[in-house]
Amino acid sequence: MESKKFRILLLRAILGGGVGGFTMAALSVLLRLDLFGSNWGQWLFGFFLFLGLPYGVIVGGIVGTIIWLIHRQTRVDLRPIIRGIIGTAVGITAAVVVNLMTDRTGYVPISWQAQFLDVVMSGLALGALPGVCVGRQIIRGPKYVHQGEKISVKNFD
Repeated sequence: MESKKFRILLLRAILGGGVGGFTMAALSVLLRLDLFGSNWGQWLFGFFLFLGLPYGVIVGGIVGTIIWLIHRQTRVDLRPIIRGIIGTAVGITAAVVVNLMTDRTGYVPISWQAQFLDVVMSGLALGALPGVCVGRQIIRGPKYVHQGEKISVKNFD
């Protein structure tokens, strides 16, 4: 039963990562239309297919796994804002790691403000969406059933 819940949660997170990858690609292309010219749609499709989708699926899977582990260990029902914050932190961390690993020799240098905006935008798109898409985890535990004056405990785990 627990593995089925994890698979559903992971599928939701991966789907959210795919949507986040498209959002990241769309924002990256649409905010720089002067660079891409009239064929921006082809750039959007290529950017999403080769960068946004794989990166979003990987980050979404990591976000879903972390949220599932937190829920499993603490039995806390994380609300959408907290899941989004956790996802954003994971997404920003992944974006910083990718940004630091990228060799930028031969490219036109960009300011640190533009790099910072790209990292935050990628972290929000790729992390917050999977975190929110994961959905609420149902906490199962002992239920108290009132039977007249007698209280009995039924365990539904």
